[in-house]
Amino acid sequence: MATRPAQTRWTYSEFARLPSDGNRYEVIAGELYVTPAPRPGMSLAPSG
Repeated sequence: MATRPAQTRWTYSEFARLPSDGNRYEVIAGELYVTPAPRPGMSLAPSG
């Protein structure tokens, strides 16, 4: 039988302890969302 994880909501104090590793961290309605850091070259506009 599978168990469900405990329902937890992220607080600002938990958010403030997240690392500065280049990822984008957002807490929306108590849920944590993580967007990976862009890879080198992804922000360059094409020329030509």
